[in-house]
Amino acid sequence: MKPDNTGGTEPLRSHAAGDDSFSVTDRLAVINLINSYGYYVDELQMDNFFSLFSDVPTVEFWQGATLITAGWESFRESAISRQEVFKREQIQRRHVLSAPRFERQGSDALSGHVYLQLYKAHMGTISLVTMGYYTFTAIRQRGEWKLDRWIARVDAMPD
Repeated sequence: MKPDNTGGTEPLRSHAAGDDSFSVTDRLAVINLINSYGYYVDELQMDNFFSLFSDVPTVEFWQGATLITAGWESFRESAISRQEVFKREQIQRRHVLSAPRFERQGSDALSGHVYLQLYKAHMGTISLVTMGYYTFTAIRQRGEWKLDRWIARVDAMPD
């Protein structure tokens, strides 16, 4: 799904669910890229986290029709400051990313959609922070898959 200008979404171009005309190697590499997103940010490995993105990625975070943040520098600054709070307050976040769906965008790009559940562990309690989804485009850059477009759509504002 990709965002439209009303805060809604339009579906990815549809292919038959069983279509095997994609590269299994590329698909697995992009699944690993997406899963690394959740792991690195949850483990506070920000250098590794930022290395998952292309040189000049498009990054946006939305809550419903409201744009919360946009742009690579804004995203980096926000992520770093939030991680500092999590360290100081001893908050552990866990991104659960599931049901990735892909759409081939040429030989060196895949676009897709993945569901998000975000949990927080703090002072002996575990709670669901928010749910939503990411839409993305991964591109092959200098022989590696990188996130070139990462759009987050959350159902409620994270804490």
